[in-house]
Amino acid sequence: MASSLRLFLTIVVTLLLLPPTIASSPPHVIYILLDDLGFSDLGYTTTSTSIPTPSTPTIDSLQSSPHTRTLKNYYIEPVCSPSRSSIQTGLYPLHHGVVNWLKPEDPNGLPLNLTTMAEHMNELGYVSRAVGKWHMGFYRDEYTPTFRGYSSFTGFYGGGEDYFTHVEGDGYDFRSDTKPHCGTFNSCSKVLTNNSALNRYSTEVFGEAAVNIINNHADEDPDKPLFLYLAFQGVHSGGGTTPQKYLDLNKNLTNPRLNFAGMLTAVDSAIKNVTESLKDNGLFDNTIIVFSTDNGGPVDGGDAVGSTNWPLRGGKHTIWEGGIRGVGFVTGGEDTVLNNSNNNDGDGDYNHLMNGVDWLPTIVGFGGGSAENIEGIDGVSHYEALINSPSSTTPRDSFYIGHYDANNDDSFVGGRGVRWDDVENDRRWKMIEQIKEGKNVPSWYSSENCAQSDDATSTKPCCGPKNGCEETNPSGTFLFDVLADPSESQDLSNQFPDIVTKLRAMADDFEEGQIEEGPPLEVECGDAVMGMDDVANATWQPWCSLLS
Repeated sequence: MASSLRLFLTIVVTLLLLPPTIASSPPHVIYILLDDLGFSDLGYTTTSTSIPTPSTPTIDSLQSSPHTRTLKNYYIEPVCSPSRSSIQTGLYPLHHGVVNWLKPEDPNGLPLNLTTMAEHMNELGYVSRAVGKWHMGFYRDEYTPTFRGYSSFTGFYGGGEDYFTHVEGDGYDFRSDTKPHCGTFNSCSKVLTNNSALNRYSTEVFGEAAVNIINNHADEDPDKPLFLYLAFQGVHSGGGTTPQKYLDLNKNLTNPRLNFAGMLTAVDSAIKNVTESLKDNGLFDNTIIVFSTDNGGPVDGGDAVGSTNWPLRGGKHTIWEGGIRGVGFVTGGEDTVLNNSNNNDGDGDYNHLMNGVDWLPTIVGFGGGSAENIEGIDGVSHYEALINSPSSTTPRDSFYIGHYDANNDDSFVGGRGVRWDDVENDRRWKMIEQIKEGKNVPSWYSSENCAQSDDATSTKPCCGPKNGCEETNPSGTFLFDVLADPSESQDLSNQFPDIVTKLRAMADDFEEGQIEEGPPLEVECGDAVMGMDDVANATWQPWCSLLS
């Protein structure tokens, strides 16, 4: 009897000491992408107590979860279309060719010979759906989401529009594509003008669409994992005033920061509805959620509506830290691999160097696939490192920085360079240089006259034309240690010429595989031809499909 009791107690103690049970089925994956979110626009990223931050309780809660890995050394591309294309394909812009933001009238897009994240996830048995902003080309049906692996799409094809009227330029852009290969040529793609979209705030529409997808998936495909790409329009600039209920939650702020904060709070509210839907349907515990911005916050021009990257230098459209240093984290429910006892010695910070191209192989890893089976990409998988962080070996120690423009004499519009983590010497080196003098001069400013103090009245980071920074010769070479100097205020190129030489050689190596030109404009398609809708009037559409 005593021996039986001892055996029973031994079994009980052993079971109590085992790590949490992980679901045997692949996790659902929700990729949440924000548009133009700045480095200091969230409470957990703000290093200054005097910079007021928007109300984002849901994002804050997800980021502070014990299963969260907060990306502390994370980089993306400096502008939307290249960044989204890199996320979808695992390739740098010099390899996928989408080198700048795509205008709605441009007859080109993400090359059709490239495999998207959705297509990879479908091979693993996932049902992939997309909601929100696309901005990777739509002049032909083949470039739209349901021809790139997504089973449905609700949102807009272009890059920016009014949050309520959904008009960009001369046309309305809001679509409902309800099944794979849903295009204009087969009369499947519909202009969404009913009460669910027209004159409604896009952030709320996208949140509702995501909730409907989750509810329907739980009812119709309970045995299949869901991959949802949820790309909000917020917090990109756009016409229309943010609904008052979101402004009321940010009464400690004043414009332009107030309206911006309202936009971000609206996104937070939509994410809350998404997470609650996952919980209501019993899916949350087996869901991985990725949260990321597509580029740094804009600090000048029409896009600048209140974002701040303080204390980083520059912003969107530049390769200063403010343009390419990203905000992001990945979290998971109780039954996912992120609930891992191997990470209990850490604080949730993920300090390994990561680039936006790494999401493709990493998410494939979460889905049960292997990055080794994906050939010819620039991205590396962080799957194992995220599970075993912080003690794991870093998956990458460098990446290429470049804003390549093949339609501009093969120049690099915003410069080129390399980020290299010299772990042995505790340095985070960044070398950037302008290839051709006179290209994109407004993106390059001296480090003089930069606001280095905690100035809550200024939303402009160091540096930009609106805070008195002086332009400098864009053909120079700069070297920074962004660990010690995140503001890029101390150029070390003269002190460490050997490092400059090393990083320049690394940049040359990266460029050996560059494509000779980006996606060419299909001039045969001619000027964009608008569709006509009884309610919305002129509408953007894949005009070249209708001409073929």
